Amino acid sequence: MLAFRYIAFHYIKYFIIILAALSAFMVGFDFMENSAHLPESANLVMIYVVYKTFYAIDMLLPLALVFSMIATKVHLIRSNALVAFYSIGYSKNDVLKPFVLVSIVVISIYIGLHTTAAFARANEFATNIERYWWSVWLVITTPCCDSRFNVVGKHGTSSHIVRSW
Repeated sequence: MLAFRYIAFHYIKYFIIILAALSAFMVGFDFMENSAHLPESANLVMIYVVYKTFYAIDMLLPLALVFSMIATKVHLIRSNALVAFYSIGYSKNDVLKPFVLVSIVVISIYIGLHTTAAFARANEFATNIERYWWSVWLVITTPCCDSRFNVVGKHGTSSHIVRSW
């Protein structure tokens, strides 16, 4: 049980570090490439970065699982912990159990995240912000109604609402 916690702790630690680094690189390069096409609104830029981060996690999570397993095995070999586990009596299957169980939990969370629209369609939402931000900005900033929800038009105000949200 102690070996399980030790290996699982290092596996999760390397997984978080590698996933954060890969995601930051992907989002950073994408932001540098598309910053000229993005709006000046800080709110839309932050939403774009969040959606691109979701997309990066979507693409890089399986890769981060494999790389973190390799990094954990290298750490165990360099610190001679792997030899110590084998000499105590742990089998190869006992050493691999933490990798398998943590991976199953992470992939279950990953599958669960795909049931949400914000995560599953993150790249589509980010692309919409990049392409159509001008029309979104016009809809948000154009005053169309006065304080009583009367539509202001060419011929004065009318008492019915033409535009529904």
